[in-house]
Amino acid sequence: MRHGSIFPGGLLQVAVQKDFYRFKPLSTLEVAFLQMFIDKSRPEGRETLLGWLHTFKSISAMAAAFERLPFKSPADERVFEEVLSNLEEDYHSAVEGGAIAHLDSLRRGNADFLSSQDEFSKFIYFMSVQYFRTKKRLSATLAAVKETGGVRVEHVWPVLRHIFAINGGAVFARHRRDVRVTFLEAGPGLDFVTGDQPVINTYAIGKKTGAVEDLEHYYPVTPTRAVLISLGVSRESRVLSEEEVRFYNCAMAQAADEQLYGICDKTLLDSWAARSDG
Repeated sequence: MRHGSIFPGGLLQVAVQKDFYRFKPLSTLEVAFLQMFIDKSRPEGRETLLGWLHTFKSISAMAAAFERLPFKSPADERVFEEVLSNLEEDYHSAVEGGAIAHLDSLRRGNADFLSSQDEFSKFIYFMSVQYFRTKKRLSATLAAVKETGGVRVEHVWPVLRHIFAINGGAVFARHRRDVRVTFLEAGPGLDFVTGDQPVINTYAIGKKTGAVEDLEHYYPVTPTRAVLISLGVSRESRVLSEEEVRFYNCAMAQAADEQLYGICDKTLLDSWAARSDG
């Protein structure tokens, strides 16, 4: 479903926006702005964050050097444009590829892989990236801050989303012993929807303004199974009522930018209608 209208699903239609991850060059001012964010991060994560900033600085320098070349053939420009368009998208594909086994386990109702420190770190990072990588998160940031002191938000956002994803994942990592996984099953004849904002924070549901301090990820993994990843909150895995399924579906619709996905047209239409009512 896109903007409330049903369309047949397929890889070419689902959550596709041309050049969404295309590299955008950073100015000296924007590099300093990002450095400020990194300086305010926890010391144990700064080296990783600085690595991301260095990567984007290097690509900016490479792009500037390419533009200064006196002679560039059309073929050279096409290849370079393709590189700029695919660099980050290829990275996200690799992160998703690393989570395939985790998602297969969750779809079977098994979260035992989280007992491994390495697998836990990979999965929590994947979840955090899924939350911050989306157009909805960018749109929310642009709506809140159009420009700040000459810093172009859409240019710094590609780095900021990695900073936020790493810092967000680190919250779970620091409190690993308190992380709880709850399986939610849709009751008979019911189904979950998901969307182009595939991970949502349950503490942000219904909250339109103000900061959200707490964190609990909600993530549908099949049409009839979803997971909650919580910190210090023990919930019982259970079969949900129709009202509870509707609550999570409406929350997913509210969080979506423009697309919802599901197996039942009626569920999609009802969920989107609730978004419009909200």
